[in-house]
Amino acid sequence: MSKKTGLFILAGVGIGLVSGVAPLTAHAADEATDAAANSEKTAADATDSAKATTETADSGVEVDLDKAAAKVKAVGEDIKARLTDRTSDSADAAKTPAKPANKKHAKKASLVAKKALSVPACDADNMRVVFSEPQCNCAQNEHSIKVSVINEGKKACSVPARPELYFLKHKEKQPLPLRLDALEEGHNYAPVVLAPSAKASAKIQWICHKAFPKNVHYKSHFVSVQFQNKAVRTPLKARFYGDKQKGAFYKATLFQVEK
Repeated sequence: MSKKTGLFILAGVGIGLVSGVAPLTAHAADEATDAAANSEKTAADATDSAKATTETADSGVEVDLDKAAAKVKAVGEDIKARLTDRTSDSADAAKTPAKPANKKHAKKASLVAKKALSVPACDADNMRVVFSEPQCNCAQNEHSIKVSVINEGKKACSVPARPELYFLKHKEKQPLPLRLDALEEGHNYAPVVLAPSAKASAKIQWICHKAFPKNVHYKSHFVSVQFQNKAVRTPLKARFYGDKQKGAFYKATLFQVEK
């Protein structure tokens, strides 16, 4: 074997050793340990192989493969040390406790919720309900309207966080079987408090055309907003579409107090 050939073999061993070590992440500490053990074994194998294959080059100069193999082993030791350090860092990070939640913010939110719950519910006789003209989003096959409730009483009162709506057919008291698909996730929101003359608004959306492989639809003539003691009804001619299996639906945001 020539000197050049011997050096190429050692270079190949070194490259294979480095490329064979998988990068360590915080979620793979076990894999890092295995990779380090493999690196050490590969380096030891390279050393034994190098010692067994010391030859004389074509030019008559002896190639010192022992020194070259020692360098390969040193590379393996260095990789092992780095992997050990990263494993230690990952373990330390796992032991670090998560930062506590903002207690001040949580306490403030709790106080606001308790205050809202202590405010009497709005009387429908003191409330004015206003619906905007329907807006069409042709690209989404959607119609939307804004519903606003105004406190015309002399005292502050509260309304549910989300409008309680019922869509009705002409001369029928039974509401249409429409499913509410809330735009905000979660539940148990605190009521919205309205000072005298204050107004809160929410956005209502629904599918107004065939948009599913198999469609079902309902036609409304009125919409009613439910308060504590009774509902306020307003004319609304609309068609609500949905998937035949899941049913027609509408979306409603939470009430937001307008300034």
